[in-house]
Amino acid sequence: MYERANEDVEAATFWLVFDRRYRRRYPIGSLKSTWQIDQAVEQGLLLRSDTIDGLAEQMQISSHNLQVTVDEWNEMCNQGEDKHFHRGGDRYQKFLGDPAVMPNPCMGPVKDSPFYALRVFPGDAGTRGGPETDQFARVLRDDGTVISGLFAGGNASVALLGTQGAGTTLAPAMTEGFIAVRYMQGLARGSGKVSQEQ
Repeated sequence: MYERANEDVEAATFWLVFDRRYRRRYPIGSLKSTWQIDQAVEQGLLLRSDTIDGLAEQMQISSHNLQVTVDEWNEMCNQGEDKHFHRGGDRYQKFLGDPAVMPNPCMGPVKDSPFYALRVFPGDAGTRGGPETDQFARVLRDDGTVISGLFAGGNASVALLGTQGAGTTLAPAMTEGFIAVRYMQGLARGSGKVSQEQ
C-alpha cells in the first residue's frame, strides 16, 4: 500500500460518503458540533452537496459510478447484508453497531440530503503477520524449533487475537514482553524457565 505511493503512483485514497442523518447522529472523527462541520466544509476538508451528482463533481469522480454505488449500498442496507465487506456479519460487529438501525446495525442508507464526503487515507492500526512464537514469546523457525535469543510480541509477531483492529496488539505486546523478560530472568538465574510462583 505504501510502497506504491511514490512519484509515479498517487497514494491510495478513499471516500467516506454519508448523509444528513448520519452527520447528525454520529461524530465524524473529531468533528462533533455543527460549527465544526461547517468549518470543515469551508476549509475543503469535508465536501457537502444537496445532490449525489454535485458531490461526485466535488470529489472529481464519475457521478454515474457514485450513484450506482450509493444505490447498491442502499439496497444492501435494506436487505441487511453487506455483500462486499460483510459489515455486521458477526455478533461482535453487531454489538459495536447502532441498535436503532435495522436490519443490520452496522449499515445505514445514504438517502437524505445534504450529502457529505470525507477523503480517507489508509493507515496501519495493527498487523496479523509476523513470526510465530511459543508460550515464552520465543520466535520459531518454520520447522517449529526455537531461534535462540530471539523474542517477539505485539505487532512484531503473529496476532494472538486473530484480528488486526486498533489496539488489539497493545495488550499482547505488554503481556508477551512481560513473559519474554520473565523467561530471560529464568535463563539468567540458570533455571531456563519461568518460575511458576513469580
